[in-house]
Amino acid sequence: MEASRYSRAANAVNTMNDAAQKPKNWIDQKGREINNGFIHLGNEIGMMWVKWKDKVSKDFFDWLQWLKDQAQKYGIYALAGFGALFLVRGFFGFVFVRRGHGSRNKFAGYHA
Repeated sequence: MEASRYSRAANAVNTMNDAAQKPKNWIDQKGREINNGFIHLGNEIGMMWVKWKDKVSKDFFDWLQWLKDQAQKYGIYALAGFGALFLVRGFFGFVFVRRGHGSRNKFAGYHA
């Protein structure tokens, strides 16, 4: 009889303890859920960053390859045009500009 009385008292104490701990356990559970949500959000942001970085990197290297292909295909024409620009400038300068009469052939401040 004594053992059953102690066991009923122990059950009552355990039941009261469970009731008293229920709000704390509920808060702990919600805290774990919120923490897991933040971890999941961080993982999602990290995955989006990696995908974006890979896409930008791939697009940049594709653009560099395109630029290299264009340089191989049309580079000689660009170089010829650039050289022709200097030739034409030199030719027009030789034909239309009077040389020997300007201040370029005199010392600064000296007029003899």
